[in-house]
Amino acid sequence: MLLLISASAFAGGEIQNVRHWTAPDQTRVVFDVSDGIVFTVHKEAGRVFIDFQDTTLKDSLPSTIDMKKPSIEKIVLGRGPEDILRAELHLPEGAESKVFRLKRFQDRPERVVVDLRLPALEKKESETRQAVKKDRRERIIIIDPGHGGDDPGALGRHGTKEKDVVLQIGRKLRDELNGREGYRAFLTRNGDYYVPFRKRVTIAKEYGADLFVSIHADAVKGTHARGSSVYALSLSGASNEAARLLATNENLSDIIGGVSEEESGEETDAILLNMFQTNTINRSMLFGSTVLNRLGDVGNIKFASVQHAPFRVLKLPDIPSVLVETAYISNPEEEKLLKHRLHQQKIAGAITDAITEFLPAEETGEPDGKIVRRGRSGREDRTAVAPYLVKRGETLAGIAKKHDTTLAVLLKLNDMKIDDPLLWGRKIKIPAADSGEETVQPKKAAGGREPAPKRRVLTYRVKKGESLGWIAREKQVSLQVLLEANNMKRDDPLFVGRLLKIPVADADSDAAKAGEKPKKVAGKREKTVYYRVKRGDNLTEIARRHHTSVENLMSLNSLKRNDPLYVNKRLRVPSPSAP
Repeated sequence: MLLLISASAFAGGEIQNVRHWTAPDQTRVVFDVSDGIVFTVHKEAGRVFIDFQDTTLKDSLPSTIDMKKPSIEKIVLGRGPEDILRAELHLPEGAESKVFRLKRFQDRPERVVVDLRLPALEKKESETRQAVKKDRRERIIIIDPGHGGDDPGALGRHGTKEKDVVLQIGRKLRDELNGREGYRAFLTRNGDYYVPFRKRVTIAKEYGADLFVSIHADAVKGTHARGSSVYALSLSGASNEAARLLATNENLSDIIGGVSEEESGEETDAILLNMFQTNTINRSMLFGSTVLNRLGDVGNIKFASVQHAPFRVLKLPDIPSVLVETAYISNPEEEKLLKHRLHQQKIAGAITDAITEFLPAEETGEPDGKIVRRGRSGREDRTAVAPYLVKRGETLAGIAKKHDTTLAVLLKLNDMKIDDPLLWGRKIKIPAADSGEETVQPKKAAGGREPAPKRRVLTYRVKKGESLGWIAREKQVSLQVLLEANNMKRDDPLFVGRLLKIPVADADSDAAKAGEKPKKVAGKREKTVYYRVKRGDNLTEIARRHHTSVENLMSLNSLKRNDPLYVNKRLRVPSPSAP
């Protein structure tokens, strides 16, 4: 029997606050207490008793807290035997409990934590996830809104919490993907509660995820930093100091969120690490580049390329995984944008477009050795194929990028799955380049006039800041011709990195008949000069200084994204006089 109390003049410790968060399969109760408090725990059927020695209850706290949650009914606080302060937790049948202490950390006081779970419900949810994996007919995307519960994440100048805005963006991203045919998206959390790193990874594995996207908002001490950034896993160091600090802070989430040391332990072994190194990280970097390009259409970009650091939440051995920092919540302007529903929708739309670009839902093959893809107008876009011999160290994603195609196209052409091994010396099919050209057959002009001249088609990769009208003027073709060649409408979005077809009139065009020398619009070799790497240089800075892209530098120098950059190394860069 308990004597209900509000406060007492007892010396010693104090219960300062009682908080709780409820997930679908468990509830967490947190007692904020003064340092060094002494307590004991004993359990009976449907009850957990926590007895605090020499402890008082803060005046503002109620003696009874009605919970009415699946794993707990109520908490009663009162005086027990020998004048102890007792917290009595009333549990439903089948509930299990775990009580542990968390030491003071950062701005959080010492805490006594009670985790209450329903094993039967946990098992049912796990079986539901595994059933999705077994019967899957769509691409499965796992969306991980960062932080939650006792871990608010970063805080904006006006009080905005990272955990709230990333959950809102995550829900919009889920809804966007579920509205696309061939995709199913699931959240690691759908409320204000914390999910440990290990459980997030388990959720992704049980669903059989094709991609894992962790959503966050960045913060620094000042207010001027701005822009989105994308991160992938690194098993060694970070790509820069900012990435290292970010990973360090994010990896503290289990501690801030109140996960016990037992639950928070690492479970990655050497075999998994080798799997990370050989394939998944490369695919994650490629996926991250696609996300970064799309986010560039929404707002500012902090880093021009995908950064990497040892994020624990990205340690999925066979699932491409990225962490997206949507904006700087520490910047008042971007904090305001992050709270705005329309901007959240734009971010969700950009990430959705990146996912569907990197991992198309479906493409149809034909037995004649050609692949057929449908454009917006429904017309067939046939691409001839050519053989390619895989070299040592190459990945399918790298080959796709090298030959201006997509990973999905290569997988379809070669009847491969994304996790199939790629052996060096293997002969695979790639879309035939034909020197980057194809022929567009002339159409019959309206009114029975002679058809327009035959055109060769070159390819062009869109750069940041370019518009379709600018490209048409630069390449000396009409906007209408450019739209028709690419099955586009005037209001279709133009994303960075997209490959466009550029029709070029043959020698029998009007200009050629007039005696003009045809102008080269694409496909010519770029003039280069040598640049010697200085201490502190990186590819992003060198590319910016020479008005080019990191991808172009890598192509000119046969570099891979993770290749080391040594001081005094000679790099080819575009000549300043090159057009």
